[in-house]
Amino acid sequence: MDKAFVFSGRVGVIISTYNHPAWLKKTLWGYVNQSYADFEIIVADDGSLPETGLMLEQAKKEMGLKIKHVWQPDEGFKKNKILNTAIQATDAEYLIFTDQDCVPRRDFVETHLSFAKRGHFLSGGYFKIPMEISHNLTKKDIEGQKLFNLNWLFSQGVKWNFKCTKLIPSRVFTRFMNRATTAKASWNGCNSSGWKSDILRVNGFNETLCYGGEDRELGERLLNLHIKGRQIRYSAICVHLDHDRPYKDPTIVKRNKELRKKIHSSRLTLTPEGIYKDKVQQSTLPKKVFFFNTSRSWGRDEKWILENALYLSESGDDVQLITQRKSELKKRASAKNIKIHGFSNNHFSIFNPFKLLSLFVFLHKEYPDVLVISRSNDLKIERTTAKMAGINRIINSGANATLLEMEEYTNITTLQFKEFIHS
Repeated sequence: MDKAFVFSGRVGVIISTYNHPAWLKKTLWGYVNQSYADFEIIVADDGSLPETGLMLEQAKKEMGLKIKHVWQPDEGFKKNKILNTAIQATDAEYLIFTDQDCVPRRDFVETHLSFAKRGHFLSGGYFKIPMEISHNLTKKDIEGQKLFNLNWLFSQGVKWNFKCTKLIPSRVFTRFMNRATTAKASWNGCNSSGWKSDILRVNGFNETLCYGGEDRELGERLLNLHIKGRQIRYSAICVHLDHDRPYKDPTIVKRNKELRKKIHSSRLTLTPEGIYKDKVQQSTLPKKVFFFNTSRSWGRDEKWILENALYLSESGDDVQLITQRKSELKKRASAKNIKIHGFSNNHFSIFNPFKLLSLFVFLHKEYPDVLVISRSNDLKIERTTAKMAGINRIINSGANATLLEMEEYTNITTLQFKEFIHS
C-alpha cells in the first residue's frame, strides 16, 4: 500500500464477540500494527461473561488501542441486536465489520479504506486455518505476519487448496481475482464495510434473525437501495481461527435464505426490526436528498434551496445539488461544502435524447430517497427521467407548489420541510 495513503473521515472497526476472550485477544493483536492506525474499535458483545470485559480493559492499557466495549445480557444468539447498538455507539463515518475470530493482515484497515467509495459497500472473505494452528498461534506469529505467509502455513500442516490463492502477495493478481471470482459481492459479517449513513438509511441489521447468513440480509436491503457491493475478498485479508458452532441450526439457515430471496424480490430497503422499531423514530433516519435547480441567477427559489440544503445536511441527511456549473447557487453551495453535480438545462433539453439518457443513468445510479425540483422548466425533464429511474419521492417546491397543505412553500420553516420529507 502507498505509505502516503490518507482517508478523510472517522473510521470504526466493529468486532462481534461472545465468550471467547482468547480468540478476541489474538484478533486484537492484528489491529495493533495496522498500516493505517487512525481508527477506533467497538467490541459488540452478545452477552459474554466478565472475562471478556477484563481482557479488554487490559488490552486498552497494553496494546494502546482505542476500544469501546458495548455489552448486552445473554438471551441467546442476538448478534444483530448488539451490532445495532455498536453502530449507535460510534460517531465514525465509515464502519468495518468483522468477528472475534478473524485476525487481520497488517493492511486490512487500509485496504478497506482505499477501496471505499460512495454508493458502495465492500465484500471481503477469510482464509480459515485448522484448530491446532489456531490454538498454537502466538503474538509474535501475528506481529511478524507469519500467519499470512503460505510457506509458513504449509510448514504448519496446511495443505494446498484453491483458497490459498487469497494469500498470494501480488497486487496485480489480487485485483484480477477480485473481478474474476464468481462469488457474489454480498455483505459478509466477518469482513465487510460501508458508510454509516447508508447503514442507517436501511435501519441497520434485522434483530429478529439468528445464526445463518443473518448479516447478509443487510446487504440485500443495501442493494435494493442501489448501494452496490464491491468485491475485495482477495485484497482485504483476515485469517479465520477455527471454533465450534453449537448454535448452528439448518432450519434457521434455510429460513434466513428464503427471507433474503423475498427481500430481493420485494425491493425492501428498511427493516422494521432494526435500530428503530417505532415508525416515528424510523422517520428520523437519514435520507439521501437531491435538489434540482438549473437557474444561473439567484432568486428566492435558490435562496430557499440553499437554506434547506444546509439545514438537512447539518442534521444528518446526505444532501446534494444538481445545478448549472456556473450558477450562483453552485458557487454559494460549494462554499458550504455541499456536493454539486453539474447539469445544463434549457427549453429544448426535453427533446434531447442524449440529455434524457444521461440524466436517467445518473439518477438510476445515485438513487436519492427524495428529489426536490423548484423550476417548471426543470420539472419537465427531471420528472420524466426520475420516474423512469424508479425515484419514489418527487417534490415540486416551485412558487406554485404547496407543502404540508400549508401556505406557500417559501414560508415553511426548514424544520417543517425536514419533517415533510421524512414523513
